[in-house]
Amino acid sequence: MKKHIFYGLIFLALEIMAIIRNYISNYTNFLWFCDFAPLLFAVAFFLNHEQLKKALINIGLFAQIGYFIIFFYNQGLFIDENVIGFGETLFYVISGLVVHTSSLLALSLSYKSKPKIESLLHSFFIIMIMYVAIINFTAPENNINYIFSMNPEINLDIPNYSRFWAGIVFFVAVLPAYFLQYVLYKISKRT
Repeated sequence: MKKHIFYGLIFLALEIMAIIRNYISNYTNFLWFCDFAPLLFAVAFFLNHEQLKKALINIGLFAQIGYFIIFFYNQGLFIDENVIGFGETLFYVISGLVVHTSSLLALSLSYKSKPKIESLLHSFFIIMIMYVAIINFTAPENNINYIFSMNPEINLDIPNYSRFWAGIVFFVAVLPAYFLQYVLYKISKRT
């Protein structure tokens, strides 16, 4: 079996885990990026489309790292509280953590390929599809992907935030991730 097919199957397994996790917890909104990213990564790996992989990493990398920081801080690994808490099952917690590694996993599998401007265009296109879908098909109180208001862990008030969400994500998450991937690519070429 070719490596890219094998990796695609791993991401498909992550997607199945996300679906099972959400189904078990009666959560039916799959428009959070981390819930559908493994499926998109699976497609990118099956097609062996390097720039689509890079585009998805651009979008999810820093958000997923942020998820881990906030999760561990709130769940008590830094403040000595119960990690599971609030009646969540061990499967829900572990599967949530595993699903949120998709961008890091994809980065570890593709850092030796050069990110190109094409990946930024793919990232922007995906962000715009997410924005339109979430604005049109979800309730503002669900705040999927923090489009309607910023993550409450970040105490910052930006007027008309949701109007600027796509641009904010592009400049705060996508561009830094793109440049990080470029630096990792350059470092990998030296060794």
